[in-house]
Amino acid sequence: MGFSVGDIFSKNFLSADTIIGGKSKQESFAAEIVGVSGVTSGQATFFQALTFSMPGSSTGITAEFRKKGSGSTYNGAGGQTPSFVQWENDRIKLLGASDYGVTVKGAGAGNEMTFRIESNAKMGGTGHLGPVATYNGNKLSLLGAAQTAAFTNIKEVPGSGGKKVDVTLTSGSHYISLDPGADASGIGTFTVKFKGPNGDIKFERNNSYDARISGSGKATPMYLGLVKWVQYKDGCMDNEAYNYKTTYNRQPASVTCTYRVAPVDTFTISKSQVTQGAADSVTFDWSLDTSKRQNASSVKLLVSNSSGNDQEITSWGKGVTAQTYTYNTSTLPVGTSTFTLLSSWDKVVGQEKKETVTLTVNSPNTLLTCNDPNASKYQETSETGDCGSCNDGFQKSDGLCQKVGCTTEGNYNYDETAEIHDESMCYDDSSDTPDAVDCELSDWDAWSDWSDWSDTDSGTRTRTRNRTIVTENANGGEECAATEETETETKDPETGEITSGITNNASNNDTAAQETPESGSFPVVPVLGGVLLLGVLLLRNR
Repeated sequence: MGFSVGDIFSKNFLSADTIIGGKSKQESFAAEIVGVSGVTSGQATFFQALTFSMPGSSTGITAEFRKKGSGSTYNGAGGQTPSFVQWENDRIKLLGASDYGVTVKGAGAGNEMTFRIESNAKMGGTGHLGPVATYNGNKLSLLGAAQTAAFTNIKEVPGSGGKKVDVTLTSGSHYISLDPGADASGIGTFTVKFKGPNGDIKFERNNSYDARISGSGKATPMYLGLVKWVQYKDGCMDNEAYNYKTTYNRQPASVTCTYRVAPVDTFTISKSQVTQGAADSVTFDWSLDTSKRQNASSVKLLVSNSSGNDQEITSWGKGVTAQTYTYNTSTLPVGTSTFTLLSSWDKVVGQEKKETVTLTVNSPNTLLTCNDPNASKYQETSETGDCGSCNDGFQKSDGLCQKVGCTTEGNYNYDETAEIHDESMCYDDSSDTPDAVDCELSDWDAWSDWSDWSDTDSGTRTRTRNRTIVTENANGGEECAATEETETETKDPETGEITSGITNNASNNDTAAQETPESGSFPVVPVLGGVLLLGVLLLRNR
């Protein structure tokens, strides 16, 4: 036809005059269009529906017009119905004296097109030559079928007094053919074919000898209009289902909706251990993965330990996909408690999703080790694991010793490693820089016990000792030396002689490890060489 659905429906036809048959006619938007590809509006005119092609499809409303005395078939070529066709309020108007007739055909599978047939007299009543068909061995008029519940594809329009019926065509073989004058070859005087209770059924005029259904007191004028055109797209219409699409507008019995339980995306616990009986709590943070239309009608938090299995702590209903929850741990028994986050959906039985975290509950006399390297009581133990105060240059925040410094970027004394800002440590230039501070170390701890010999006859053993940083170097001061030493003893397999050396492990610098020989091993060759050289010199002086 030269244009698409979108070409037509992108324009506002509500108040426009449409040229039909060379005459100006204002069209009404009486037809409802549902699910037709490219149509953005819910309604369109019958005339428009006859003159466009569906994008990418050959299905759609088609019509044939035939004129008296002409063997040609006119089908709206050029984007218009033929000029001899009369329109009135978006309906094709047919008079007994009309020299043309029209046949409209149904579209392909998945389409339903409902047309309204109107006459000025009751169909099947006195003075009206209405079409009939044989149903259950009896003659039945078109109006009678419209008033019979078994005929779902034809209905009498309420309040029309039998003068209007709506006929739904669901197949390309269904059609409505109207020619009141019975003088247009190839057009039925009054023929309707549609889906009946027992298959396709065809109604035709009931007097083959009377070619007209018009004249004085007869049924003309007659009208044919479009009421509704639905293009069905079958699929799951539950918007919670995984296979749902917004384009679906019909869900037949053969279509099954599928659902997916939302898996646990994140599930964390704020602590790994607590002390029994202490006024303490843990915080759970969790979220579900609801992408790809996954859902949950219930989320439960369970605990399992020596006191019982899978005891429910709390739960959340549908729509809650993330939460932070604080739980008092004072009543938990000593040992390991396992917490489970369980996601389930009542539409999907037996497909729960879950994740677990664990918490160690220590007895009240259990000592917990401080593991903050920036604390002054590093490696000391307590019932709470509290590391006490922080080393110089550090400040406690969120239970940890964090470095203090100037965090203002671009400042002369900017420290990118600092986590807590101290404005007093920011300087305008180098002249404000304070004095250098050298690193200060504590005394060495006692040596650890020797390790076992790696071999009975020849092997090595080691022991270590440590010291801590009391004051970090600052402002170009001397860097910290090694904070760990390892002493190694090596046994000679032939003599049994033991040699030893100490390795210094660097702390804040890249100083290479050094080995210092100790007593127990003496290099012989350098000593003998020195003695010989001394003798030579003495002889020469004599």
